[in-house]
Amino acid sequence: MEYTKRVMRRYWFVLFFGLFGVVAVLIYTANQIKTNQNHVSETGAYISNSVLHEPIDITQYKSKIENALIVVPDTSTQISLVDGRASYGTDVDGGDVTLVKLLGGATIDPHTSHVFADIAVQSGGTGVFHYVALFEIVDGSIRHTSSHFIGDRVVVGSASVVSTDNRSYGIRINYLNRAPEQAMTDEPTIPQTLDLTVQNALFVDSGL
Repeated sequence: MEYTKRVMRRYWFVLFFGLFGVVAVLIYTANQIKTNQNHVSETGAYISNSVLHEPIDITQYKSKIENALIVVPDTSTQISLVDGRASYGTDVDGGDVTLVKLLGGATIDPHTSHVFADIAVQSGGTGVFHYVALFEIVDGSIRHTSSHFIGDRVVVGSASVVSTDNRSYGIRINYLNRAPEQAMTDEPTIPQTLDLTVQNALFVDSGL
């Protein structure tokens, strides 16, 4: 009889701690699922904090971007760059487009990256209008998605991610400009910044 009691006590002891362990595992798993859901991109891909909007090696995309199909900024005209240059013409407008340099980039998810470039447009006259262009790379395929005006005859330095959340991120463009009273023929020497938000691979004005 005493032996039976000892066996039963051991049985209940093992059962209790076994159930406790199962409950602990279930609680941990539920918390992990909830955490992961907070980092799901719009494409449904999991994004870890260690990957989201991390800087990338933009040089690997240089050749493809220099020969990419783009939309001329502030127009609906599509042109294909050849070694970073192209000309365009319409019934009302025309000019030359130059990919000046790549400015920076960021990882969006394990399959997607964004690269920022300085594009200059000259459409007659003395103006050389600089834009930051956004290129989206998905599994190696490159697409020009958005452009935003920076300035006339400015010197663009770099672009970097300065703020982020799961649905958008902010970038800061560093460039040199002139004082309002200076002539446009003067060399730009005054450091300035342009802050933008990127949402759904499109530039949006930001108040960063």
